[in-house]
Amino acid sequence: MSSITCPECGSANTPDSVFCAAGGASLATATPPPPPPAETTYQPPPPTVSPVERPTGVTILGVLAVIAAILQIISGLILAALTDNGGFIVLFLIIGIFYFITGWGLLNLKKWSWYIALILSLIGLIGFPIGTIISIIVLWYLFKTKTYFGL
Repeated sequence: MSSITCPECGSANTPDSVFCAAGGASLATATPPPPPPAETTYQPPPPTVSPVERPTGVTILGVLAVIAAILQIISGLILAALTDNGGFIVLFLIIGIFYFITGWGLLNLKKWSWYIALILSLIGLIGFPIGTIISIIVLWYLFKTKTYFGL
């Protein structure tokens, strides 16, 4: 049961009292105690939006692009050492960087990486017969999974 506290002496009085029972002071200026806190109910946290799960094929393409980047850079270094031509290392380094960036973008489902992978696969079509077959498969899979990239 709630009570009113006397502003003069601090003693507790019944809620319907007009004057303090201990000291006789007016309780008209006394403020009633705050109401008890309302019972809180459990509020579950809002649902989190799960990120889009990357398809296994896109993961494989991303890892293969990173491996291709490493191989391109190593090939450029070997050719530059064998031929004393710095142009090889520059060309292979640039191609290796494109493959590495593409692999990273594919692994993170970046929209721009889909376009770069498309361009690299189109260029790969000229490597007849193996490059052509691999590029056709990659192109088919890129178009099959383009919705994962927001396209």
